[in-house]
Amino acid sequence: MVVTATWPYSRHRVDSALVSVVDAEARSRSYFGTLRAHDASPTNAMACGAILGAAHSLLQTDCLSDVLAKSFETGLTNTPARIGLASIFAKYEGSCSQRLRTAAAPLIREYSRHPGWSTFRPTRYRAEHISAHLEQSWYDRHLRNLDGRTEPETLRRIAAIQLVQWATQDSIAEAARYLGIDISKMPYNTVKTVHTWLDSSNEVHPFGNALQNLAIELHRQAGDLTDYQRRRDALRTWALTPRAWRRLISQLPRTHSSRPVLEDHMRQEASTFIWVHVTHGEDLFAPRPIEAEQPPPIQQDWARRRSSTWLQLSRPDPQRYYADLREVLIDHGRTLARHIDAGEPVVA
Repeated sequence: MVVTATWPYSRHRVDSALVSVVDAEARSRSYFGTLRAHDASPTNAMACGAILGAAHSLLQTDCLSDVLAKSFETGLTNTPARIGLASIFAKYEGSCSQRLRTAAAPLIREYSRHPGWSTFRPTRYRAEHISAHLEQSWYDRHLRNLDGRTEPETLRRIAAIQLVQWATQDSIAEAARYLGIDISKMPYNTVKTVHTWLDSSNEVHPFGNALQNLAIELHRQAGDLTDYQRRRDALRTWALTPRAWRRLISQLPRTHSSRPVLEDHMRQEASTFIWVHVTHGEDLFAPRPIEAEQPPPIQQDWARRRSSTWLQLSRPDPQRYYADLREVLIDHGRTLARHIDAGEPVVA
């Protein structure tokens, strides 16, 4: 019986005359062989009634997540005890209501030994529906207004990884690989970043709640979601061919007095821009097949120039030439996405 495991939450809600009876019940089931046993009702009728009454009172609370957090901090005064309760919740979550699982999930996340809010498991959206950098509208609706020390890029990576974990129950590393997030290219190790983020108590609960709301939204819209894994697979080694690149730049207005040199370096950055637009991934993890074919000195030169070129393509107020180029590239990306989503051959 899970409520016995969560006794620190509800102890203060029991009539003082019955506290000793329920305490004895909780102690009696501390161990069963080598396993804790919390999945059977108390044999003592008074203890059973008291626990059920406390559970009912707790679940009727308007701000359940706040009450749980306060009770958790005051009822369990050390980290091992909190970790133990997190493990019990993960094991017996099937016996808890959705409201209790949702309210407790951010709290359990903070003390779980394993990555992920293990108590929240959506059933309809799938891992392939998650884009590595999230759709912009998802971020705007659920995560943009969060205050805290975590940078938006890191926040979006953690969110995407967690959404995949909920769908697959994979580890952080496995979920990151699925999304095409190369940990070796990141400034900080992903796992370390997650644990650093968890140290901020001001972020854990709001972020957990916001992410759960996003997961619920995806759960409800599962039939209309994009298969981003299909897009990532289709564009894994893709780049604009020289012929396709010439065709695209021929569409640009000829009123510009000076244009950047339209060489293979720009073709690679344009390919990366389209990849980002189609997959909703990060340019940091985009494939660079054109660059990979170049001699090492040229690769190093392109790497030095990459940030300035990407800034012009991605900034909200680009120079006129780049604004026109971006419009052409986005239009080509839309065509690519339609072909991929329809299961048709990918055009260059």
